[in-house]
Amino acid sequence: YNDMVMHEYFPNHINRKILTGGKLYTEIKSMLLGNEHQRKMIEEFQEFLQKEFFPDYNKVQLIPNEEMKVLFVRIGEIEREIYNWGDGTQQLIILLYSLFKHKDEENNLFFIEEPELYLHPGILRKFIEVINSNRFKNHQYFITTHSNSILDTSADTSINMSIFKFKKVK
Repeated sequence: YNDMVMHEYFPNHINRKILTGGKLYTEIKSMLLGNEHQRKMIEEFQEFLQKEFFPDYNKVQLIPNEEMKVLFVRIGEIEREIYNWGDGTQQLIILLYSLFKHKDEENNLFFIEEPELYLHPGILRKFIEVINSNRFKNHQYFITTHSNSILDTSADTSINMSIFKFKKVK
């Protein structure tokens, strides 16, 4: 899928990356088996998820299961395959992983299509506030949305956001 999208949409941009949930197991496994900096990044990401999105739980862990070739997620005392968590939890982990991994890099553009599809409006608002925090100050986002929650967030917070409306012209 990734190869097809790269070929069809980005033929002249071979350094661009598209992270999908299907690649997350391999990415996390590689980082956990990598150097000290990579292992520390995963540890910090797990702590970030716990603090920002699961504060009522004492721990969030991402565990690649080598036998099943699937990422397990532990939140508090519950551990199961990522696909057996709710769609919103999966969405948060997948979206935030790449943002967090590249948080210290400059001039990154992230294209996020309709993040509201699986997120509760309250979690969606928190997601927008978090990605606009100082932690991700080096990122720019292009988000397509139909969500009033995202639009409302721009109106009642100090988030630096530009809103564009497009309509189809026949």
